[in-house]
Amino acid sequence: MHGITLAQSLVLHLVDKVSRGGNFLLDIGPDAHGQIPPIMQERLLDIGKWLKINGEAIYNTRRWRTSCQWSEGNRNFKPELVDGWKTGGDLLLKQTVDPEPGFAVKEIFFTWNPKTKSLYTIFPKYPDDKKLVLKGLQLPPGTEVTFLATRERMRWENVAGNVVIFLPEYNPNRIKAAEAFAVKIANFGAFVDKPHIAVSYDPATMKPTVKIISRTAGTSIRYTTDGTTPKPTSTAFVQPFSPTTACTIRAVASKSGLLESNEATAEVRIYAQKPAVTFVQQRQPGLRTQLMSTSGRYTLESVQNGYSEKSGVMSSFELDRSCENSPCGMVWNGYLNIPRSGGYQFWTESDDGSTLSIDNDMVVNNDGDHGMEEKTGFANLQQGWHRIKVVYFNSGGGSGLKVWYAPAGKEKAAIPEDALSH
Repeated sequence: MHGITLAQSLVLHLVDKVSRGGNFLLDIGPDAHGQIPPIMQERLLDIGKWLKINGEAIYNTRRWRTSCQWSEGNRNFKPELVDGWKTGGDLLLKQTVDPEPGFAVKEIFFTWNPKTKSLYTIFPKYPDDKKLVLKGLQLPPGTEVTFLATRERMRWENVAGNVVIFLPEYNPNRIKAAEAFAVKIANFGAFVDKPHIAVSYDPATMKPTVKIISRTAGTSIRYTTDGTTPKPTSTAFVQPFSPTTACTIRAVASKSGLLESNEATAEVRIYAQKPAVTFVQQRQPGLRTQLMSTSGRYTLESVQNGYSEKSGVMSSFELDRSCENSPCGMVWNGYLNIPRSGGYQFWTESDDGSTLSIDNDMVVNNDGDHGMEEKTGFANLQQGWHRIKVVYFNSGGGSGLKVWYAPAGKEKAAIPEDALSH
């Protein structure tokens, strides 16, 4: 990390947060004598010097259509790959000025001032060829582009679908505050808000209905259902519609004089009605329950393939005492009585992971190592009895499991004991 300073790290964190619509909170506290340590004063002064030159790219701005421009490469850099990432290692530096080979970087951050209609591009590294390339943009003739460090107007060109801004020769005597550099593009960048795709299901039939709306008035919305990118020739959204097959909806909104919105996506599922189970023998109250252990790491898969430590019948989804603060797994199997045909919603809230399956199909997937977290899913069920299976694991530490259901569109409730059997 030769040449990287703490001041640059702080400035980049400020820029990164603001570009994503956030605020930068910097914890500066006095020492035992009530004084701000000199090194902290220096960092604050460094940020202040940078803001004195580039502040208009930060103050009164909001998130733009996209927060940053990535270079080519793998964006999935893992925090644990940063030396000391738990005790001061800086992931953002790896994503900007100190990348590992093969990994992408955030080469440009964007901020947007809706009052002045100005787009700002903030870049951590000064290009060796003095060319700042904004991918996928085209500027209208006469657009004014200013380099904030020198207040000079920059020459630019639209080249092969990109904008190329020609920066001045780098001179540290003229270009101060080198932690990051900012360019202002005046009267450009107004964009259409990303549309919202709402998928609802009829409670009785689980037939899907898709509605697409935009917060920007007067827009035209184009969408596809075959997984392709929406184009100006794609189907125009006029009124809600009901797909007959499972699909991915992709939609963009456009308006004359504004940049096209980002793409919105939503999944549409088709819920075929699951027939009730026919029994050949008398059912018994409650669910068959197993307390499971495994020789390795506890996961939903390892629990189901593990060792049964205890088995019995339970009328609720209550955890065994051994699960309270220790690794464990539990599995419930049996049948659930559905009082009337139609759509049903199921929930699990668990610490750590859990799943809920109906008639051998997973309805709720709440997998993973996490604190109490709620997930939900739907099923279309015929009146009568249906197989139900709930799997839970605690990989250590705190534990918890809650299970609910409800007719689609109704408030969730605990599953009654008399609705469970085996």
